[in-house]
Amino acid sequence: MHKPLLFVAILLSLSACQAEKADPRRLQALTYSLEQANELEIGENLAIWQQMRARIASGLYGRSAQNPAIAQLMARYDTIQMGAGLLREQLRESRQQLRKVPPNQPLSPMQHGVVNRFLGQLVAYQATLHTLDKRVVLPHLVPPTLAGNASSADFYFRDATVAEALAALAQLEATVLTSENAALQSQSIVLACGGNIVFDRVGAWAIAESNTVAAGTEYRADLVLASSLTIAGMTMSANGQPIAVRPGGAGRVRFTADPRLLGNRQAVTAHWDGLIRVKSAYTQSGDTTYKVRVPYHIVRSK
Repeated sequence: MHKPLLFVAILLSLSACQAEKADPRRLQALTYSLEQANELEIGENLAIWQQMRARIASGLYGRSAQNPAIAQLMARYDTIQMGAGLLREQLRESRQQLRKVPPNQPLSPMQHGVVNRFLGQLVAYQATLHTLDKRVVLPHLVPPTLAGNASSADFYFRDATVAEALAALAQLEATVLTSENAALQSQSIVLACGGNIVFDRVGAWAIAESNTVAAGTEYRADLVLASSLTIAGMTMSANGQPIAVRPGGAGRVRFTADPRLLGNRQAVTAHWDGLIRVKSAYTQSGDTTYKVRVPYHIVRSK
């Protein structure tokens, strides 16, 4: 949809209009393009919401919609979707108010109140999404490189004409839809992975404090499930021995580098085996296991 490019074009047009009092039809054309792109994304977001509801209703995840964990996830889905729906309704009302007057006319105090109220509701909606999922990445209301010291309200609506305000509302609608989509996708991952996810973080990997240890000293590393999620009920082991999983989702790997592996050599490459097991909350197919073999070097102590 190339919304960032459209947004830049709108900003350039805003500057041109203010400097030259240009024909507002250029802004109206840009606004129309953004609104058409937004309509497509409204349909995409609605489809995500409907598909996940249908999958749950059909028992695809092995539990009914009455199950408390499933019901909580569905409540999050509905909060995300309904919040965006209320914003779109407010947006329609704002547009109706603005389109009653000529496009070159400056915003009246009443119209400023209308658009600023919508902006405030968008801020509150993004705050709600962060409350539901603190790891979801939401778009900035104003690109940081452009905002300066201006508030969102000043950036979009200060000294704006009706045509400029309508273009800004179209861009803010795109922000609503991007926020909604990010939150819905995040909850879809939660549901697909069993509903027992604590927060975002699929494969096992390790971060060693050092890849070289002296014989007889302690090797240290963190074992994590990376590029995926930190999941409740996850267990880990290193070389067949259970290890503690910290709240951040990393397992503490500690063992003594065995001097016998050196033999008569000054240094030797060894390895340890990490295993992460994730229990499925919704299916009877058993655990999912991720394995990693981690090389390290043992050197003779001086």
